[in-house]
Amino acid sequence: MQAGTLVDSDVKAYTSRVLVNGVQRPHKKWSVDRELSGDLPAQVVSVSGITQATGTIEWAAESNLDDGSSNPWNKSTGWIPSKGDRVEIFAGDGTTEWKQFHGVIDRTTGSIGGGFQSTLIDDYDKLSVPVSHAAMLRVMPPLASDGSEPYRSAGLHPLYYVDRALRTAGFYCTPRRENDAALYVPLQGSRWPHYGNLKSSTDFANTVTPWGLGARDGTASWLPASTKTMSAATQLTLMVAPGHASTTDVFLDYGSATDHLRLSVNSARVAISLKNGAEVCRVSLGAATLVSMLAKGGAITLRTELGAEASGAFTASGSAMSLVRLSAGANSSVAGLQVSHPAIASHDHFSTRWIPSAVLDTTSLQLAGILDAAPVIEGGRADDLLDEINGSVLAGMWIDELGVMRWASSDTLRGKATARTVTTLNDILSLDWEDGLLASASSVRVTGRKPAITKGRWKNLVLARGGGDTMKSGDELTIVLEPESDEDWINPSGDFIEVGGSGGIWGSYNNPSYSATGLYYSADGGTTTVAGLTCTITTQSVGLQKFLVKYMAGTWPSDVEGVVATSPTAATLWPKNRNQDLPRLVGRGKVQWMDEEVTATGAGGPGPALVHDAGYWANRTDSTEMLDRYASYLQSQTATPKPTITGLEIVYDPRLQLGDVITIDSPDLMGINITALIVGISNSTGGTFAQSLSVRIITATSTFQTFAEFNAAMPGSKVTFQQWDALGPKPQTFAGFNTNI
Repeated sequence: MQAGTLVDSDVKAYTSRVLVNGVQRPHKKWSVDRELSGDLPAQVVSVSGITQATGTIEWAAESNLDDGSSNPWNKSTGWIPSKGDRVEIFAGDGTTEWKQFHGVIDRTTGSIGGGFQSTLIDDYDKLSVPVSHAAMLRVMPPLASDGSEPYRSAGLHPLYYVDRALRTAGFYCTPRRENDAALYVPLQGSRWPHYGNLKSSTDFANTVTPWGLGARDGTASWLPASTKTMSAATQLTLMVAPGHASTTDVFLDYGSATDHLRLSVNSARVAISLKNGAEVCRVSLGAATLVSMLAKGGAITLRTELGAEASGAFTASGSAMSLVRLSAGANSSVAGLQVSHPAIASHDHFSTRWIPSAVLDTTSLQLAGILDAAPVIEGGRADDLLDEINGSVLAGMWIDELGVMRWASSDTLRGKATARTVTTLNDILSLDWEDGLLASASSVRVTGRKPAITKGRWKNLVLARGGGDTMKSGDELTIVLEPESDEDWINPSGDFIEVGGSGGIWGSYNNPSYSATGLYYSADGGTTTVAGLTCTITTQSVGLQKFLVKYMAGTWPSDVEGVVATSPTAATLWPKNRNQDLPRLVGRGKVQWMDEEVTATGAGGPGPALVHDAGYWANRTDSTEMLDRYASYLQSQTATPKPTITGLEIVYDPRLQLGDVITIDSPDLMGINITALIVGISNSTGGTFAQSLSVRIITATSTFQTFAEFNAAMPGSKVTFQQWDALGPKPQTFAGFNTNI
């Protein structure tokens, strides 16, 4: 619920204000509808996916002299809103106002002499952008391909993909990538960088922060995407949660660990800049959650988003930036790590002026856990990916009245404190309910995808081969190398070497870390001289894990054929590598996906079976832990039919929002006390302000008690009916009393 207190009055006089591109415009009425999506039974307190807020505005004349001639072809006849114009709607009680909508004009319609009206949409359409990501493992193979380095514990969580999709669409829970970035690691469930390369990482633990996830208790290092010297303008940005209580250090190494710049945030949330271990300056974060360290022109400056600042001089040393290292203590809580090289003054401390456009509520992650693997994401839209993930992990996402994208798990929403209480005496105008036999489920099954992972420290896993094709003079052959169904590749190598052919060079094929193309020539089933024979071979990557290899034969004698394989006789080939089909594609690993399923234990109701598909987003290699959690959660709420509220109209409250929990209190009229989650809200004005809610019931408690129930609960001596009746309220007739004694 938005902060603030309503004017205490029996009759509230609400006002509304509409801004278009920041200019106030007169209007007659408006309406705004928003909801949390979900396809589970109405008695289940669960949401999933993402939907768009919509609205309408009927505009009023700019002045009393307006003759209704305004039209979109002649702007001089009066103002007409244009598609894409920014719209903000506010409602107030005369003392305070609250924002009700943040979006844009979708379209405007009208008639000469009849006025005009517009339909509104929020910024959901920004999510139509394409999103791609290579297949991932929670523990990735080393960056080096020679087996000299350990595995990298990159970490993997559904929120990493939620955050990645949102950033692609322009929604940020930690600062956006700064200009001329060298490293960009939001640390939202993974150490995998958006920019730069992960070199090493231990396991980290995730923490709850105001923006989403934080990281603690681990070390990691990254290779920066650019390697400038210490004398170049260099900026290091880090977010630090209010609960941060251990030291975190970020090192920028220049050639070696001997020469470095360092940002340290201690357990008291004091940020300290150092050069080769010597302190340069420090600043206390206070209530700030973001610190920017800028090394420029022989000085280091620390600044927070709340304006605290300190600076000191330093002398550059070392060579080019070679490594960025992070060491987070056991009780640290940090995120939003990035390194950049600001080229102009307006880029200095850029992120301290950033305004969040997304918030991930990670209060509970019982329904969204770590993943062992994730599939390749290619060719889809951000909104489709978010719908898929949120539907799998029972999470909701919506753009609020301020234009901020919100994410929350269903159990987080279910566990929220009550935002306000509405009563049948003062607030509720109508309440409709339904009690159906088939609202329950006879059984609950949860399906998902289980990964079988193959990986290695060496780049020697053969992912695909050609089929041993043969060619004749002038032939063209295209071979497609792509994963089989239900398979994803980890770091396939599209850098092919060419072996054999007219050069007859085969020895390099013996190195198993090379993807390879080539062929050998034969005549009448035997090898033949290669002098003067040609074949042009080209390779092309198509997306993230598909490769085209094209062979174009030259002019050959009629009895010669090209065999797309390694030579069966070449002495420079190891025996095991002779007569092997080409091309050969190698990589670091692969994932084969299998179906798995769990069924909830416990009695079911009379309704149909409920099947929830968790897809790829709850996978483990060695357990069904997350699927079991979903099954238990859903079964607990669908075992017996429960009444649901189908419509709730209350006295207008401009502070209420999607995801709020309200208490419905009716001790005398209905004898109930209900807590409910708001999953839909419709606000409108046009003479009067109206508000209707869609809710899902969390708890329902009867406030009535029979004489028999009261006495049964009484320790010691009992009361008479007359004594109990005098306590009030009076929920039953005497006949009803008689049936209970």
